[in-house]
Formats: sequence, structure tokens, C-alpha cells
Amino acid sequence: MTHWEKIQYYYSEMPKRGRSPVWATPSQRVPAVYRLFGRLGIEVRPPIFASFGALAFVIGGCFAVMYGVANWLIFGRGHYSSVAQMIFVFVFAGALFGAITARQIRRLSKRLKLPDWDHYPDGR
Repeated sequence: MTHWEKIQYYYSEMPKRGRSPVWATPSQRVPAVYRLFGRLGIEVRPPIFASFGALAFVIGGCFAVMYGVANWLIFGRGHYSSVAQMIFVFVFAGALFGAITARQIRRLSKRLKLPDWDHYPDGR
């Protein structure tokens, strides 16, 4: 089964498990960076099948960059005493956000008893 066939199967199976593929509550939607990867044609497994580390790194890294740019545009450098402090705050915020989001997604995956992506959809 190809990657895109697995994705289509995933979209058809999730309602049977009581979830829509793009979940109803905002906190459980597919993260924007993963939707972007799909639109660009990059074969990435859905976040619910990704490892904790991969989720934390991708989501947290993107958050740190976006948070840093927004913070820089709103407050400028004058809000921080040094560039090192500014970078530390952005990286810490990204790591924290990435870890919390990854934990929530992995917990949902375990609750739905999903197999690893390599063994999906057969579960073998």
C-alpha cells in the first residue's frame, strides 16, 4: 500500500473510531505544519502516528520560529536584555509547546490503539 493510499484509508477509518481525521476540537486538529507538508507533496506520516520526538521537534521548532518572529515584530529587541536571552526564551517556549502538544497527540494515539504507521492498516 502506498503512502497516499494509507492516508486515504486513515481518513476513512477515523470516523469508525469515533474521530474525524481533522478532529472537531481546535486543540486536536492536525498541526498546520503537517497540513503544509501534505500540500507540498512531502510524504510525512500523520501526526497521530509520529514519534514523540519527531512531533516535539517539528511542532516545537515551528512554534519557536513563529513565536520569535511575532515577538520581534511586536516588541522589538528592546524587550530583552540580550540577544542570547531572546533566543533562549524562543527556544524554551518552542520546546515546551512541542512537548505538551506531542504528549497530547501520543496519548490520543494510545487511546485509539493505533498500530505503528509501518504496520498500518493491517496492524501486523
